[in-house]
Amino acid sequence: MNNDDYVSLRDFMETQFESIEKRFAQYIEYNNREISSTRRDLDRRLEGMNEFRRQLDAQADTFVTKEAFKDVIRRITDLEKTKYTREGQIALTSALIGFFMLVVALIVKWFR
Repeated sequence: MNNDDYVSLRDFMETQFESIEKRFAQYIEYNNREISSTRRDLDRRLEGMNEFRRQLDAQADTFVTKEAFKDVIRRITDLEKTKYTREGQIALTSALIGFFMLVVALIVKWFR
């Protein structure tokens, strides 16, 4: 064997370390690309969730609270009672006017 067939331990170790460093740098670069890609995907998903939350907030603004709904129902009930009272008053007034007209007609007929 020749001296050219042998490599010093130092040269061998340097070559191995350089190879390891190169593979490690490639691994780090690959991981950084994957992390960036994952981060973009996550940002896209989070933006979709934020948009969904904004839509829910906008939709919630169109809802009525239970208290407001109960208040509206109470007001409608009060208006219906007032309507029925007014209708009763009108019917009574019409009946009284009719009765008065009848009495006047009888008095006129009596004195004729």
